[in-house]
Amino acid sequence: MVPTDFSDVCLNALEHGAQIAKILKAKLLILHVINKNTKTYLARINQGPEYVNVKLNNLAGDVQKKYGLEVEVLSRHGSIFKTIKQVGLEKGISIMVMGTHGKYGLQHLVGSAAVRVILGVEIPVIVVQKRIFGEGIKKIVLPISLDNDFLVKLDWVVEMAGLFNSEILIFQMDSPDKKIRSAMDNIRKLITSKLHMENIPFQLKESDKNENFSKALLNYAIVNRADMIIVTLAKNKLDPLPMLSTEEEMLIYSSSQIPVMCLNPA
Repeated sequence: MVPTDFSDVCLNALEHGAQIAKILKAKLLILHVINKNTKTYLARINQGPEYVNVKLNNLAGDVQKKYGLEVEVLSRHGSIFKTIKQVGLEKGISIMVMGTHGKYGLQHLVGSAAVRVILGVEIPVIVVQKRIFGEGIKKIVLPISLDNDFLVKLDWVVEMAGLFNSEILIFQMDSPDKKIRSAMDNIRKLITSKLHMENIPFQLKESDKNENFSKALLNYAIVNRADMIIVTLAKNKLDPLPMLSTEEEMLIYSSSQIPVMCLNPA
């Protein structure tokens, strides 16, 4: 599924979604949620809701012609936060590609729409900005930190590497705490053992003890020209609901515009 507001960044997300759907041999759903913003725009141009369907059908026609995919379109009234989740469940969506305009303005105060959508669904969400799909997902960055859900990331890393013939760039957090370091070393051993077993190429890099892990991770991804970073949503210790940390948001809205795949352990 690719939600769209017909902006350039959402059209780019549609390109990503179409290319991924083609490789997965999957059906593609293009969704537009008719909310207050849509209604205001339609009133301004003196058009009704059918105008949205015309635009959706035009997009579908372009995608079908270019990629030979089976494409379904859907417009529905509602809130993007509730409707995207509802449609995902109704249609049995397995993965979503979503465009974001980045975090700016009042979003610094009230939280971004993209993050709220990500937290509201239980399927993997690939967040893209304006960076084009290019030659595919050839290099995937896999961060290793104190993460109890690393197996979720590993499953998807293996899946994506198999589909795109990707190389995995493992970036491990360092720590002066021996117990923490030992735990992460064990996670790394399990991951590298699995990658060896699946014949997936990888390289390993450790962060420095004194550097910010997220900033170092992003720099590593940029230097190595990574095509994707995979993260899992954190869990609030006082509330089992998933959340995105400030560091993960930094990755999603990075000026490098590297796509980020967000996984909900649920």
